[in-house]
Amino acid sequence: MVRLRGPDKSSVSEKTDAIIVNDHGALILLTTEVQTDQIIHIENPTNGEELLGRVISRGDTFMGKTQIGVEFIVPTPGFWRIPKPKNLEPSRSPSPKK
Repeated sequence: MVRLRGPDKSSVSEKTDAIIVNDHGALILLTTEVQTDQIIHIENPTNGEELLGRVISRGDTFMGKTQIGVEFIVPTPGFWRIPKPKNLEPSRSPSPKK
């Protein structure tokens, strides 16, 4: 969920989808018009936590939704509650005993 002030200073809320997330922000899809450097509120619906973010980029628009890059004002590890990937290195078999 994203909340922000519209051009007429009214409060706007939009349920959205995140394409990419990390500890520093996200790439989200919005139908609401936003400007670079605009401050928005981002809520994780899983746990109800909310953070402030700054719009850092506007990408392509497809089917009425624009890709928006958002950077958290303060990096917040764990905000998205995504499990860390297990070690992807191949397991090493123990060396044979002599």
